[in-house]
Amino acid sequence: MRFFVLFILILFTLLSGYIYTKCPFSTTTLNAHISYPSYYSQFRDVSHPAGGWKPVGHTLDEQNLLHNMSIVVATWSANTKDNIPTVPCLSADGHLLVLSVAASRIRYGVSLTFVTVYPTDMKAVLPKNISSHPLPSNQQSLWCIFSDGSVTPVYIYDSNYARERVSLLDCPLSQFANDQLWKLNQTIRVYLASTTTKDRKIPILKAFVKVPVVSIISSNSSQESFTLCTSPLRNKANYLVQWIEFHRLVGFSKFVIYNTTDTDNYLSTIVNIYTQKYPGLVDVVQWSFSTLGLADAVSIRYFQVEALHDCLIRYGDKSEWLSAIDLDEYVVPLPPYETIVDYIHENFGRRIIGSINLRSQFFCSKNSRKYTPEEKDTNRLTIERFTFRASHLYEGGREKYLYRPRFVQYLSIHRQVIGLSKEQPSEKHITIAHYVFMTRLRAMSGCGLNETVEDISIRNRFECHIILRERGGRLGNRLFMFASAYGLSLTHSLSDDKNYCRKIFGHNKNVLVTPDSFNAADDLAILTLCQHTILPAGTFGWWGAFLSQNRLGDVLTDSKSDHTPLDVNCRQDDYFPSWFSFLNNTN
Repeated sequence: MRFFVLFILILFTLLSGYIYTKCPFSTTTLNAHISYPSYYSQFRDVSHPAGGWKPVGHTLDEQNLLHNMSIVVATWSANTKDNIPTVPCLSADGHLLVLSVAASRIRYGVSLTFVTVYPTDMKAVLPKNISSHPLPSNQQSLWCIFSDGSVTPVYIYDSNYARERVSLLDCPLSQFANDQLWKLNQTIRVYLASTTTKDRKIPILKAFVKVPVVSIISSNSSQESFTLCTSPLRNKANYLVQWIEFHRLVGFSKFVIYNTTDTDNYLSTIVNIYTQKYPGLVDVVQWSFSTLGLADAVSIRYFQVEALHDCLIRYGDKSEWLSAIDLDEYVVPLPPYETIVDYIHENFGRRIIGSINLRSQFFCSKNSRKYTPEEKDTNRLTIERFTFRASHLYEGGREKYLYRPRFVQYLSIHRQVIGLSKEQPSEKHITIAHYVFMTRLRAMSGCGLNETVEDISIRNRFECHIILRERGGRLGNRLFMFASAYGLSLTHSLSDDKNYCRKIFGHNKNVLVTPDSFNAADDLAILTLCQHTILPAGTFGWWGAFLSQNRLGDVLTDSKSDHTPLDVNCRQDDYFPSWFSFLNNTN
C-alpha cells in the first residue's frame, strides 16, 4: 500500500511539473481567419505577471486549453480584430444568446453577470435563418478570461419560474479586473471561453464592462436610495413625466428607463430636459436588439425578465431598494404614510429581508366597454382620468414588489424567486394602483359593468403636486403653446430650455429668445421689464412678475388641459398671489 501511495505522489509531482514548466508550445492555428504565434511562452510574463500560471480546469486537457487561450488573450489589444462576437450577441459556438453584461459588488461578492436568453427560448427569438445550438447549463463548461490573461470559472443558473425564464452566468472578478474596475476606474475587457468541446481554441464572445457608480447604503434611513426601473418601453414616453413626478413625490430618487423604441424621439427630449435640470435622476438603458433581429418568445414583454435582472445587476450597488414596474402602475403609500421611505422605515427598518410584495388595485373604465369623455382625454393625468376601481384587491397574482438587491438572486415579473424572506404588508399601508385601461380597453377581473366603485383618494392627494411639478421649470414650456393658442404676442422668451423655444417659436419675428450667455440674474432682470408676463408655477417666474411694475391682471399662468384653473383641486391662496390670472379666464 505504501508503494502505491508513493507511486501516486511521484505521478502527481511529475504532472505538476509539466503544468508549471515554462516551455514553448507548438504552432497552433486558432481559427480559419487568424494564425497566432507558436512561441506562447514569450508572453507568459504579460499574461500572469504576479505568480505564474495558476492551473484552472477539471482535467489536464482543460487546463492546457485554458492556458493557451489566456496567453493569446493577453497579447490582444482592445482594438485587435479578433472576429469574436461582442455582447449583445449570439456566441460563436451558437450555444448562448447574451443580451447584457455588468459588474456588481453585491452579487456573489465581486463578479460579472451575463444576462442570457433561456436555452429553450433561443430558437424562438432568433431569426429563422440564424443557426444556433442551445445547451442547458449542466452541459456547458465556461470561463471568464480577462485582458491580462487571468481566468475565473463561470457559474450558470437557468431560472424557469411560471414560464418566466432567464439564464444568468456569474464569474468572479480576478484581482487584476477588480483593480482595473474599481481602483483605476477603467473599462475592462472580458472574454467568455468554453471548454465544452476541445476543438474551440479561442473565446466564444467578448464584452466591455464599465465602472459601476457605487453609492450604497447611507447610515440615515431617510437618505436611502430607492431606484425604480421601467419595463421595456415601446413608444409610451408620453406617459413618462407624470409617472416620474408621482414617484418622486412618494420617495423614489432614481429612475431607469429601459428603452426599446422611440420613433418620435419623445423619450430623448424628456430625458434631455431631466438631465439638464436634475443630473443623475434619470438613466436610459437601450434595450433594443433589432440588429440581431430578435423577437421575444412572449411578444408583449420584449425580454422583460432579462431586463429585470439587468436592472438588479446594474443598479443593485447603488440602491438600498429596487423595483421594476410598468408605466400604468403607481406605488402608493397609504395614510398615514406620505412616502415609501416613511413606510419602510417604520415597518421594516434595518431588518434583513428579500422583498415586500405589493398587491395591485385595478383602476378601470367606469363603463367597462368604452371610455367616458374624461377617461378618453389623454391630456389629463392618468390618476385624474381613472377614478373607478375594482372593489377588491386582485387575488390572481397581479403583484409587484420592492426588493433589497443585496438579499435576492433571481426574480420574476410579479415576485422574487430566490432570496431572503418575502414580506406581505398590510393592504391598508401600501398598494400598487394599476391603471389597466390607460392605453387600451381590455377585459380585467373586477372591471366589469357594476363591479367598480368610485375612488378619488389618489387623485385628490397627488394631482395638484404633480401638475405644479410637471409644469414648472423646463417642463413648463407648454405655457408658450398656450400663449400662441390665445394669440398673445411674445416679445421675450425666458426659458430654461432656450433651444426648445428657438425650435418651436424661432420662425416668429415677434419672438426674441434671450442669449445663452445670459445668466439667471440677466434673465430675471429682463423679465422684470416686461409689460405682460406668462409663466409656469415656479418661484423664478413669480419673482420676475412681482418685481415688474404691472401686476394688475397682466400676470398669466397655466390652465389645466380641460381649461379649468389649476386651483380646482388646490387652494389658490396656497400657491398663487391674488394678482395672478389664469389663461382660461383671459380673452
